[in-house]
Amino acid sequence: MKLNVRTLLNESLPFLLALMTFMTILVSSRTLAEMQRQREDANRPELYAKDIGWFRIEMDSTGWVTAPEMDSIPWMDASHHSALCGDLFNRVRAQSDEFILEFVNVGRGPAIDIRVELEWSNSAIEDHWITFVGDSSFHQVGLEEGADGILWNVCGGEYLSAWPQESGYLLPADLNLEAFEVDLESFVAFVPLSVLHQTLMVNGYDEDRLEAYSLQSTHRLNVDYRSIDQAVFRQEFDLKLVTSFEWQSMIKAGSDSPMKYKRPMFTVDISIEPVGKEEVEG
Repeated sequence: MKLNVRTLLNESLPFLLALMTFMTILVSSRTLAEMQRQREDANRPELYAKDIGWFRIEMDSTGWVTAPEMDSIPWMDASHHSALCGDLFNRVRAQSDEFILEFVNVGRGPAIDIRVELEWSNSAIEDHWITFVGDSSFHQVGLEEGADGILWNVCGGEYLSAWPQESGYLLPADLNLEAFEVDLESFVAFVPLSVLHQTLMVNGYDEDRLEAYSLQSTHRLNVDYRSIDQAVFRQEFDLKLVTSFEWQSMIKAGSDSPMKYKRPMFTVDISIEPVGKEEVEG
């Protein structure tokens, strides 16, 4: 049987043309998909949170001053608590400028409609309270989450802190040196500080237990924003607070002779760690 090459080519030509068309469409689709991915990557924001660091609260009220004998350190009774709680609270508020968390955009595109929400966790604080304080009536710190923010019950007074916190946009760091500042407010540090302070009030001075008195708590920050392409993202961060205590030996000059005493010194270490990032539906 003689093979007719021309007939074979004529019969195969439609198939070959269809195959070439399909390959062209496939290559074009992949090229367009890659161009789309590159464009999205070029417009994708990424927020980075700077660590706050640590700060120190030193108490120097007459209510804290101990007796001259270093081996006997009397503690104040319950009647002094409200005044000392307020004193501690005022000292923390005086350092409120240290409770600013800065976000910068290390991505390639602007972050738009940024919204930061705080999920406060009481579990570690309550566990510490139960372990070291129990049912003592000294406890005067509480909170209630509402539509307008977080209502803190502090030293017999109520204070409202505004959450969530928002910003219209944040340009990439290579185009903008400014950061989005989130005010954590003094309450965030004061709550574990106050619980630690009341722990010491109930238990007194115990050199062997100071390390155990250290209070660690972790809270969640949820950061939502969108890109210029309307893609919506959520980043989660763990806000970690480590509150510790130590005695600071002091010498106070008196009219007759110098008086040795100790005063408590609180340290709060605030750090933030990224947990994850996901694209969510808008």
